Amino acid sequence: MLKPLIVFLYTTAVVAVLFMNGYNVGIDGSSIRHIFRFDFYFVAGGCFAFAFLLHAFTVHRLRPVEAFLDDASSKTMTEKEAFLRLTRFPNEAFVAVLAFGTFFSALYHTLEVYWFRFRPFDELVIRHLVVEQAFGWTLAFVFMAAAQRLLRPHLHRLRALHAPPSRTSSFVPLWLAVFVAGMAFTAIPPIWYIRNILLEEAAPSAAAVAIVSLTAMTVAAGVAMAFFFAFRKELRGLSAAIRSLIRQDVRGQTRMLPIATRDEVGELAAVINALRTKAAKEDEELRNDLALAESVQRMLFPPKRQTFDGMSVLCEHRAAKAVGSDFHDCIRLADGRAALAIGEVSGEGVSAALMMTATAMLLRTELRGGGGAGEVLSRLNASVWETGGGEAFVTLGLAIVDSAFGLVEYAGAGQTSPVLLRGGAPRMNEIRALPLGAEPNAAYRSERWEIEAGDRLIFFTSGFAEHYRSEADENGYRAIERALAAAPAGLSAEALADWLASRAQAAPARKTDRTLLIADWKERSAGEAMFHG
Repeated sequence: MLKPLIVFLYTTAVVAVLFMNGYNVGIDGSSIRHIFRFDFYFVAGGCFAFAFLLHAFTVHRLRPVEAFLDDASSKTMTEKEAFLRLTRFPNEAFVAVLAFGTFFSALYHTLEVYWFRFRPFDELVIRHLVVEQAFGWTLAFVFMAAAQRLLRPHLHRLRALHAPPSRTSSFVPLWLAVFVAGMAFTAIPPIWYIRNILLEEAAPSAAAVAIVSLTAMTVAAGVAMAFFFAFRKELRGLSAAIRSLIRQDVRGQTRMLPIATRDEVGELAAVINALRTKAAKEDEELRNDLALAESVQRMLFPPKRQTFDGMSVLCEHRAAKAVGSDFHDCIRLADGRAALAIGEVSGEGVSAALMMTATAMLLRTELRGGGGAGEVLSRLNASVWETGGGEAFVTLGLAIVDSAFGLVEYAGAGQTSPVLLRGGAPRMNEIRALPLGAEPNAAYRSERWEIEAGDRLIFFTSGFAEHYRSEADENGYRAIERALAAAPAGLSAEALADWLASRAQAAPARKTDRTLLIADWKERSAGEAMFHG
């Protein structure tokens, strides 16, 4: 950390000595003998004396920070103190260089005019004062820009208090001062040259003026470019942070933006850090809520395998996110019958998951009230309407199985009807009805199907069907029927589910919940009735 700064400090001192004495020779026409009579020794001695003092100050301010970064467990200082020292040092160095330049220039000309009496206090002395002040400002900006650039990597090593210092300053006056100092430093030699030509006084050579002006212009441009690129880098970092917030990409953002300046850029970085911290906290709270909702949903879902009197059911559910909007249930009713339900809630995310949970609980309540599948859906529709306020819609398919009589009573509310697979031949009965919650007084009818030994009922949601869509088959239902018809005989429910997965056309454009229920009525051994009662 210290070595690059010290090297730059003494290099700047050497450049200042050479430039100021070269200016006196090239522009003012001073002789080498005159320069080495007083000017060179005073300028060199003063610049290197100040360089030594600034060296000592730099070591005093930054050596503890360097020790802290090398061994964070040391108690030399806190992270806050290290952070503040790194951000304040460039401004402290700027003030020190500027104060020294002003004092040194005034002292030099005071001794030159009033102590040694080398020349009177005239317009030449005033011009020198102006040039030297502009040069001092330029050097101060150069050193501040270099310090900011060299210390920036060490700021990135700090996890830091990423809040702005209590006292901030605008970068506008700083940039304006850079511009004015650079213009003055560049313009004074040619202006003085033109003035002497017009007044027919002795003037330096045009080559000398051009060299000094171009050198000054190069230095000023270099300082301006250094500030510009540093400023652009800061803005790009801020833009990237804002884009991540827009994308809601807050995971892994524990590393905050380093605040390397005490101006508007630093304040903006602090605001973005605060927003990222808040977003990360809200994201963590949301994830905790989603984890809780997911555990509640898992408790509501039935086991993957269930067996009822004469019927076994396989349930497969895959949620696209932590919580889903699909639901299914397998319930043994008090009168010995069984209820199979599958459905979907409009929308996605937490609100859809909450509505799904409420619908599942309401369905169980209505099933306890008895009645056929159509009656249960009609009562459930009124409850969903009240719960969702007419803005939440639920598609639902409900099958009530009476194994004692070999009957299935089915009612649908906007949900795809199940496919009956008998003897390897699939058959789908379309039942059209409004989703639950669309109309408060909607009535739902039911159909009855006779079930034989060896039959299968396959229930699925629209998310499952999306994997079979094509241009020729918009909803994917026909592709599912063809896949079932082509399935080898004798497959278990698990093997049939794998077969259907292997026959999917392609993944849908967006991730969706997928739910599949397969109800089996297996063959019984000879002499054992499939249905009894």
